[in-house]
Amino acid sequence: MPHSIDRKKYFFEQYNQIQSHLYAFILMMVHNECDAEDLLQETSVILWERFEEFARGANFKAWAFAIAKNRTFVFLRKNKKLRLSFMDEVYEKIPAIAVQILEDQIYRVKALKHCINKLSPNDQQLLRMRYKENNVPKVLSQKTGRSLNGLYKSLTRVHSLLRDCIMRTLHLWEIPS
Repeated sequence: MPHSIDRKKYFFEQYNQIQSHLYAFILMMVHNECDAEDLLQETSVILWERFEEFARGANFKAWAFAIAKNRTFVFLRKNKKLRLSFMDEVYEKIPAIAVQILEDQIYRVKALKHCINKLSPNDQQLLRMRYKENNVPKVLSQKTGRSLNGLYKSLTRVHSLLRDCIMRTLHLWEIPS
């Protein structure tokens, strides 16, 4: 029994890391949110049902994307009238492009976290209050005692610092920016 619980936990840890990426990929293929949500649910069920076939330590993301790709192609073949007028070759190339975009996004998020850690504690606090606590600028201005104009200037400066740091970091990591 503990092995079974451990395996379930492993599945959900892996799945939670890629769920939004799977959805984005499927949406790129079908161009409709409702269809993409349905296909994500179908894919999730298949992943769970076939998880015993998955070799632990193998590339879960690649396995999941292959299943999502197959489900999506079945859907597109059944619903030809819903397809945009792309040639089949374009649909064949979308999965590779989508995976590359999502991998680039992962590096960008890592670079962002790295760069946030390099900011001064005051700038980190400003970002936390603005984005994590979801304070609108007017409320943030009141909470910090800054003028609205001064707050906008500070946020612009921090955004600029982050943008430059992310670009440098991606360049150092040899990731196209």
